Amino acid sequence: MDNFSIVHATPKGNIIGDAWRIAKAYWTIEERWSAWGLLVAIVTLNLCSVYASVRINDWNKNFYNALQAFNSGEVFRQLGIFCIIAAFAVTISVYAVYLNQ
Repeated sequence: MDNFSIVHATPKGNIIGDAWRIAKAYWTIEERWSAWGLLVAIVTLNLCSVYASVRINDWNKNFYNALQAFNSGEVFRQLGIFCIIAAFAVTISVYAVYLNQ
């Protein structure tokens, strides 16, 4: 048998069906409510992380517009807003890392 006549085998079956059969036990055991709760918490934290990123992006616009206008009052106000957004983002990130572990 030469190397050129070997036919590569293709996987049989449905990949999604196979994955569900493997994961089904985890989602249907006694602790399924804690598993679903963790899933919901992680998805929620990821959405909050995206929200924080959007807010920081919007903050950049406001901050640099205030700098360009030499508006010191608005610059310090924007720095305060940044501290709030950063504290929110750090808190969300810490909880997300904790729950992912």
